Amino acid sequence: MSSTASPSGLGRRPFSTSQYAALLCLVWSVPSAFAIVERYAYDVDGVAAPAFWRVFAAKSVGWYAWAVMTPFIFGLARRFPLRVPLVRRAVLTHVAGCTGACTLHAVIWSLGNWLGTPDLPGTYLSLLRHGLLAWLPISVTIYAGLVGGAHWMFLSRESQERERRTAALEGQLLRAQLQALRMQLQPHFLFNTLHTIAVLIRERDTSEAVRLIACLGDVLRAVLQADDKQEVSLFEELTLTRQYLEIEEARFADRLHVSWNVQDGVGGLAVPYLILQPLVENALRHGVSQLEKGGHVEIGARLNSERLLLWVRDTGPGVLPTVGTCGGIGLRNTRQRLLALYDGEGSLVLETLPFHCGGGCRAQLDLPCKLTDHVSPIAAAPWYA
Repeated sequence: MSSTASPSGLGRRPFSTSQYAALLCLVWSVPSAFAIVERYAYDVDGVAAPAFWRVFAAKSVGWYAWAVMTPFIFGLARRFPLRVPLVRRAVLTHVAGCTGACTLHAVIWSLGNWLGTPDLPGTYLSLLRHGLLAWLPISVTIYAGLVGGAHWMFLSRESQERERRTAALEGQLLRAQLQALRMQLQPHFLFNTLHTIAVLIRERDTSEAVRLIACLGDVLRAVLQADDKQEVSLFEELTLTRQYLEIEEARFADRLHVSWNVQDGVGGLAVPYLILQPLVENALRHGVSQLEKGGHVEIGARLNSERLLLWVRDTGPGVLPTVGTCGGIGLRNTRQRLLALYDGEGSLVLETLPFHCGGGCRAQLDLPCKLTDHVSPIAAAPWYA
């Protein structure tokens, strides 16, 4: 969804093997037919025309040799693409491939002429030497044309695949926004939040009530005004998550404790928008709420080599059988977004931690490191909850 795209998998033909072979024969029959017509057109008057099979052997076998070699050349182009910057291994592979293709064509062309023209002077080796030299510029051009055509097809398919993934990603982002909105606008969520605010007002704790109202407004505004952005800075994502958790802390009272373990300097890295919300929702619903005395939720982020690790950990009973390691709709949708956005380079792992590590459940995201388009100083600075 995505890094330099590999051409692997893009070489799949949209038709069967027999159709592909028929298409190759048809394509290479064109220059073969021209060569045969040329041979008969230049026959000297009064000289009997040679048998057709001799003309075919002399003029067409060499062209059909390229038909046989085309799938192998396409395979080399797919496995060793010539991209900028050029990779030494790919260049050397195509130099060797071109040398082999030119040599094989000369061998087959010389054999066809040797069989098709019995009165040809000289030996087969002399004919082969002549074929190598005479056909070398044309053979190199044909090889380069086949490699270039293969790359054009692969790039076209890559472009189509990127467009398809982009369209799918936009749809998944919209579903993620709607899913987040639905979870945050569930009747029990609004009812409990408003009930908590009402209790604070009755207890004359107006400052806390006003703070909760502001947090609720910020959360709803962030979801409703998400536009079509697919990635935001980690700073923005953590800020939205903190606002959501402030409401939940007030609702859970002393039963919910939140801690933040965010490495300095990672706030400017790009993460998928609303990627943490379903993980936090999962930790609260299946973790903290399952404990009579409540529990603890930790949100963390750190760099691991060239990867960004994000996690949401709770001290609940672990991965419940009703949830499983695949999770519900929110977690499945999160995995689909990662696949579309990072083309297999991002992952989500849901696991039960052992007792000696504190127990509970941890949902961890493993993402490639990249900066957002516009990194503000506040996003690049250390993040404090």
